[in-house]
Amino acid sequence: MASFVKSNKNGEKLIYDGFIYVKCKNGPDNKRYWRCEFWRSHKCNGFAVTDSDNMVTVTKQHDHERSPNRVELAKIKDRIVQAAVTTTLSPREIVNNQIAGISDQAKAELPKLVNLEKTVGRKRYADGQPVPRFLSEIDIPENLRRTKTNISEDFILVDTGADDCNRIIIFASPTDVARLSTSDVWLCDGTFKNDQKLFYQLWIISGQFYQPVVLPFVYILLPSKTTESYLRALELLIAKIDEMSPGYRPHTVIFDFEKAEEQALQTALPFATIHGCFFQFKQALWRKIQELGWGKAEIEGLHNYLKMFVALTFVDTGMFENLRNR
Repeated sequence: MASFVKSNKNGEKLIYDGFIYVKCKNGPDNKRYWRCEFWRSHKCNGFAVTDSDNMVTVTKQHDHERSPNRVELAKIKDRIVQAAVTTTLSPREIVNNQIAGISDQAKAELPKLVNLEKTVGRKRYADGQPVPRFLSEIDIPENLRRTKTNISEDFILVDTGADDCNRIIIFASPTDVARLSTSDVWLCDGTFKNDQKLFYQLWIISGQFYQPVVLPFVYILLPSKTTESYLRALELLIAKIDEMSPGYRPHTVIFDFEKAEEQALQTALPFATIHGCFFQFKQALWRKIQELGWGKAEIEGLHNYLKMFVALTFVDTGMFENLRNR
């Protein structure tokens, strides 16, 4: 039985009897002419014609064996591309759904999963709306505003609007906010390298959920990394938290050593203990050492001393004097 899939360039391919054909040309009476996908690389003479009812007539036989694995992979890729357009599932979910149950032989020839996931992204980008050039042009469609959990919830917690030249968008469901409100500790982390050029960074606030599990609950798109941007985002978030859990504030906040971020946290959460992240602390020290212009041998010699120095973070302050005298 014949079936049809799309090519990488959105052309048509015919799958029939274990072979794959590419369209050569259209003919009269809705006939279409097809030649083997290997007509150029392997000089295969395989040729077929389909009529208006998609009945296939093979006019020239192939010079090679059937390719059942290639056929299976072509169908899988086509289904992945179709799902990219017709569903709002994540690329990973789409790929996992489509490759479930494939044969071991086809699995061995399967491209890397990350490449299949990129196929989803490319298709959505090609078929999607024009990429916004300004913050005012961002319009989040209704189908992307709600969570895909059992209880569908609004995922846009705050959007300061198209008229705001310093627009901030906060993503979090009511469930996320409620869970964050039960955490005594917040962990804040900024990601400056992102594909959305209109916003300066994605700021993520995580919290403890059933200790010791830490989960991200709030995602904030910020237009800059100024104290004003951080503070405004925090005030917007806290206002939403107060609607659900009036007066709740975290006891401790861990951040990634951004000075503007620290100042905003201290202003918005004056009674919380603000700590820098240990990992970011080590990175900051190492960057500073590299900036001093020392040679490779000197830097390598300092490496062990750096490890001992950062280990002091875990020493009780009451023990410093004893350790210093040793």
